[in-house]
Amino acid sequence: MDIFATDPRVISLFARHFRTGELLPMEAIKKYCKASNMFSATEMQVQIVYSMLSQKLHGKNPLEKSTTELYAEIHNQYMGVPYVEGTAPHLRIGHLNGYGARYYSYLMSRAVASEIWQQCFKEDPLDREMGERFRREVLAHGGEIPPKDLINAMLQKPLTIDDMFDALVENMNC
Repeated sequence: MDIFATDPRVISLFARHFRTGELLPMEAIKKYCKASNMFSATEMQVQIVYSMLSQKLHGKNPLEKSTTELYAEIHNQYMGVPYVEGTAPHLRIGHLNGYGARYYSYLMSRAVASEIWQQCFKEDPLDREMGERFRREVLAHGGEIPPKDLINAMLQKPLTIDDMFDALVENMNC
């Protein structure tokens, strides 16, 4: 739930000047939060490219071309800027192999977190009732209940693909 760490109302509770110990001015905190979201659309595109590459590499008949050619093709399809010939940025994706075809789980977890934020904490990130519900419905169960059931209990409704898409878009606009 790193969304909490970019909300000015939360940051203002603990952010202090490193020398004086004075609370930071709300204007400075808001500027920081705005700047931290500056390239969110590009970051989203990168995660989509990595997710699609993961799917291709771990799917049926994965390689009819080099990994660099495959990356360039996917990059050009999903990124807003063209692939730069002679580079191989896919070689720095540390989780690509270990995650198998599940790299997309980064986007899914981001979407779920954003939906929970939008529905439960956006109006008041310190809402005691919502915090208790999150602890009770999500955190208290460890691994004994399937994640989908935990999320649905927290949201008090089934989470749909459309909900996740909308939550990701809304999160980029914060």
